[in-house]
Amino acid sequence: MTQEIILAVFVIFFSFGITSAEAYHNEKTSRGSNDPNIAVNGNDAYVVWLESNHPSFGDVYFTKVIDGKTIQESINITNGTSFYPRPQIHVYGNNVYLLWEDRNSEDGDDQIFFAKSNDDGKTFSKPKSIPQNNQSIFRPASVQQVNDIVYVFGSNWDRATKQNSIIVMTSNDFGDTFSEPTVVFNHEQSDQEITVKMYEDTIYILSDDRNDFDEKGSLYLRKILPNGKLTEIVNVNGGKTSVTHPQFAVFEENVYVSWRERVFEKGDGGITERWYQVFTKSHDGGNTFDEIITFDSDPKSIDTVGIEGDFVFAHNDSVYVLWKSEYWDGKTQEFKIYLAYSTNKGKDFITMQVPLNEKLANQGYITTMLEEDTLYQIAIIKKNPPYDDAAVYFTSKNDNVYSVPIDILKDIQTRVGWMPKFAADKNNIHFVTEGNNNKNCLLYSFSSNKGQSFGEVINLSPNGSDHNCFGKKLDNKAPIKQVSLGIELSDVQCKEDRTVGYILSLRERDSQPVCVSADSYEELVNRGWLLEDGQELLSLHAAKKFIQSSPIFLSAGDEESINLDIVNVRKTIPPIVTINGTFVVSNVEGIPSDGPFQSVIETHETKNITIQIAQINKIHSAIIDGEWDEINQDYVENISKENTFHEYSPGPTSRIVLEIGDVINKRGMIPITITEISENVRGSATFWQFQPLRHDGDNRGKTWDFLPESHRQGWGFFDENGNDAWDDSKIPRDRYGIPADGHRYPMFCGDQRVNGESAHPSGIPIKPDVKTVIIKSGQMGYLPDSEGVYNIRYGSLFETDVEFPDNAKIIENESMLCIMENIREDATHAYYTNLVFKFEE
Repeated sequence: MTQEIILAVFVIFFSFGITSAEAYHNEKTSRGSNDPNIAVNGNDAYVVWLESNHPSFGDVYFTKVIDGKTIQESINITNGTSFYPRPQIHVYGNNVYLLWEDRNSEDGDDQIFFAKSNDDGKTFSKPKSIPQNNQSIFRPASVQQVNDIVYVFGSNWDRATKQNSIIVMTSNDFGDTFSEPTVVFNHEQSDQEITVKMYEDTIYILSDDRNDFDEKGSLYLRKILPNGKLTEIVNVNGGKTSVTHPQFAVFEENVYVSWRERVFEKGDGGITERWYQVFTKSHDGGNTFDEIITFDSDPKSIDTVGIEGDFVFAHNDSVYVLWKSEYWDGKTQEFKIYLAYSTNKGKDFITMQVPLNEKLANQGYITTMLEEDTLYQIAIIKKNPPYDDAAVYFTSKNDNVYSVPIDILKDIQTRVGWMPKFAADKNNIHFVTEGNNNKNCLLYSFSSNKGQSFGEVINLSPNGSDHNCFGKKLDNKAPIKQVSLGIELSDVQCKEDRTVGYILSLRERDSQPVCVSADSYEELVNRGWLLEDGQELLSLHAAKKFIQSSPIFLSAGDEESINLDIVNVRKTIPPIVTINGTFVVSNVEGIPSDGPFQSVIETHETKNITIQIAQINKIHSAIIDGEWDEINQDYVENISKENTFHEYSPGPTSRIVLEIGDVINKRGMIPITITEISENVRGSATFWQFQPLRHDGDNRGKTWDFLPESHRQGWGFFDENGNDAWDDSKIPRDRYGIPADGHRYPMFCGDQRVNGESAHPSGIPIKPDVKTVIIKSGQMGYLPDSEGVYNIRYGSLFETDVEFPDNAKIIENESMLCIMENIREDATHAYYTNLVFKFEE
């Protein structure tokens, strides 16, 4: 079997860290199971991945799946890593080798880390960095075993020479010790790409010198022979072409190499540039190569772009090369995958589109692998609009005949991560992919009949659930029934149904918990059937429950002394609620006495507490007497910013107003002033910058454009009387940077999918005497269609009012409560406004 690993090396400069053989360990354990890699041996699959429960830290995990059914208990290899590992795996007999990237300390350099198992994955050695005397930056590429020698490939940035090189380290004791690095390639570049393949007992390494894309460069090949000898470098393309994204395949003495070349062409419109897929071959084990050929591209396409995954394969006399062509008709971007297929060792090729193109949307992609003489392909696309669940269609090609595609995921409601992996050994095919975004889901399926059918999809992550990974609905009982079973009000759970978007609140007549659909929520509040502040009262209940269970209260708190008041609310669904309160704790001290009885004195101390609650019952902050953090059990001054509520956007925004302006020029451009209103402010307000939808660069000059300077509304922060509300004594505004990164808020609004858009939510310092803050912005103008009709679509987390000019003829003014695809900024729902109007002459 041919095995391949690709490494794109990007050198980053860090200050030199601690030299150690152990990875930096951090006890904090982002949601997710990421970067899976898979190796197979007969019916068994060996899987390695990154498992994480903290935004900055994760662990390398391993498991073995026997016969596609039995999952070995997963093993945490690292028990606390500090970087994004990108783990690799290689299996040879009973030996399992793992390779990943890590650091020796929290601020240390990138290093290659290694662990091994000599008992078929039952137990693993303690991870170690290689080489041991690391004075440079090392990054892993591949691990292989030939006979009794283990080879580890990677890259090395040398500070002394300021050069990056591709290196190999060897072990003749199955990974117990390793040699010092040997340089395989040194192109004096900080950015190199290598591909490593093994055929029988010979290792092939391909690398390019990475000149600029518009310059000619060289593509180099070296081999490590079965006796361990490193051969001389062979220049594959003779420096005659530019080189981008090279790959190759080996079968017997035949080496086939393909890459993209940038070509400048002269046409009616002058000099243009585009990429072409090119190819060369060797029939003497890579010692010499034939002339380079260029595959014909569809003249209707506008370019050849990088294809996902492997794209060069060989078996017996057959050679396969794939590439992706890009199409653009002025409105829609589309991609198609092409296959060049040879049955005579690359002498002649037949070019065809792959059938899975029919399954591709403009955002789908196809990956490919070869097992003996059968080509396997999977297409990753979307299904079930507007929810855009993932479909993974599998097909195979044998004797120039493609099988009918089947969806491996069937009716599972999930999303998949980038680049699912699949591997095969004869009739057995193993498939693994990341599952739902930010969930601990690693989905696996197995076929024992060359992909004619796949078994049940299972989750390999030890921290995932069927609900999160497969979309299975939780069987929650009715809210009142939950309360009767002893569940606290604030802990009541609604059924999760993305078509309904249930909201927990309180019934007005008896304050009992109820779950209502998103499309009925506002009407029920307006009719008085639901309490308008029901969710806030539930948060108040959660705050009291938290105090009662807190360590400081459990020691000697007086339950009847608890007094809580809501001081402000971020009016999202659910809200973020800030609560102030007091409670009393008793202190008992003994009085020294000479007699047989000891006297005691009891004192009472009133404690002040400020609590911030999101999602009804999630306590994000609990500060006692302004100095003690009851969640982290430490003084506030000792807690780093990442462990506080500063990462959230709790400012008490209540609503947004869109003010539509009059036409300002002959193009029909109108300004829109966006006003964000915050109430009961206590020193800080959040500036959200939600914008009308789909006003990106492609639409500039068509649906929108920047306003003339005289009509722009710069960022303004005011009180109710129009006075400046910014507190420069806290942060001078000329030294405060508001991030310009874009944020998306995908939501389901009826039968359509809407992407709300905003800039980075930013906390703004507000003067202490200002309680109501009005934030205004408006940089863009909006244009009508050819009929003079304006269509403004707006999504945000807050209720939105619209103010029209008197001469506006309103065709449509629709507002609805939508269901968020995922929780964003602690909100489960969002508001969507669709405006269609024109101006009367």
